[in-house]
Amino acid sequence: MRSYLRIKGKNLWKLCALLVMGIAVAACYIQILKIDQPATATVGQTITIQLTDSIHTNIGGSGTTVAAYVLGVLLPKGWNGAANTTVTYTGDLGSGNMGLMPSSTIEPGSASAGTNLNWSAAMMKKFGIRKNLVNDLEWVVFQSNQQFSFSNVTAYRADATIKIKVGADNNNTDFFTAFVIAESTDGLQSWDAPDPDYNEKDGGCLIVTGGSTGILNDYCHPQLITVDPPKSTSNEFITLTFNNTLTTTGLSGKNNLYLCVDTAYTSDGKALTNFCAQTEKTNLVQTSAGSGLFSLTLWPQSFFGLSNTQSVTRMVYHITDATGTVRVGYGGDPNVPFSYVFGCK
Repeated sequence: MRSYLRIKGKNLWKLCALLVMGIAVAACYIQILKIDQPATATVGQTITIQLTDSIHTNIGGSGTTVAAYVLGVLLPKGWNGAANTTVTYTGDLGSGNMGLMPSSTIEPGSASAGTNLNWSAAMMKKFGIRKNLVNDLEWVVFQSNQQFSFSNVTAYRADATIKIKVGADNNNTDFFTAFVIAESTDGLQSWDAPDPDYNEKDGGCLIVTGGSTGILNDYCHPQLITVDPPKSTSNEFITLTFNNTLTTTGLSGKNNLYLCVDTAYTSDGKALTNFCAQTEKTNLVQTSAGSGLFSLTLWPQSFFGLSNTQSVTRMVYHITDATGTVRVGYGGDPNVPFSYVFGCK
């Protein structure tokens, strides 16, 4: 990894440089050199993640330019990152705080394209959920509380300190961190390809334990079952997808698979059973020939025959063969059911 950011400079009358956090501007190139983060944490703990960044400006001519810098942090939605994350910076240009990017601020590249997405949505469109396997994350975006003046052909070293209170949802969680640095004028654009005016870098899998809900949100490791959306109420359609090629189970090689709900628990304290018949209603269909992925879409409110005043809070279930005698649950274990918790998004 290079120890500086090289910009193949071309006209950069615009802001070319960036900030202590490592941002660059028009035809400038920036780079996150290093991510220091813990491998594990406990629900409710405040962890520190350190970014080391470098910027090399090329404004053109002898003038200076002024810009703020931007940092995006990928976090689980349930962590309420906007309320539980703070960012500070220190480097060659001084030190200071970063505040939340207003949700009304349109990312410049999106404005140029006419899509008019705010920074969080623009980062999700461009970078997605990175190495994570479940789309239950969001980009929380910050910008410096002050702007900086930059001169031509200057290298800056910048460090950012991110403090996050993890696990606001009280769930055990495994997820891959990710970070984006950019500047406020050019945003997620590239004036001098292949050197963009932003930089994205993935961190490692952060494992958070100590939650008391009994839920594990594992976005790092492939799962036998995924549910889309990952969070919903029982009055919304959900799609369960079973991966029959991920590991060897009693269902390996079988194509006629069924959902077997052992128990559904309702908001009024009832435990509903007798939803384990192998019928057309519970049949998982292979998404494409040979894919090994089998899906079933259902509306829980109707599936469980609920009244208008009832809702399901949790269901535990297995996947079975056509006879119902071969069962697969969490981790491929026939004796440990899968579990899905319904609730707010």
